[in-house]
Amino acid sequence: MKKIVVSAVIIGIVITLITGIINTTPADLVGASWYGWPFAWRTVPVVPNPEASYDIAKFIGDWVVWSIVAFVVMFILSKLKK
Repeated sequence: MKKIVVSAVIIGIVITLITGIINTTPADLVGASWYGWPFAWRTVPVVPNPEASYDIAKFIGDWVVWSIVAFVVMFILSKLKK
């Protein structure tokens, strides 16, 4: 069980970082690009010299969500193997 938890936390951070490079901006939003899913934790304004801003609370929220998803999947797979 400990191995599944550690693996889920690592997989959660990897998925969170991957979603940080995927544009999730709503179609009707103009002025900034959002990155991260399900919570947009990285925002890049559409200006000549863009500087990204990061929301740590949303990043941690994404990490928790993806860790839980990874844990549930790995737990179910481990039960199916038995």
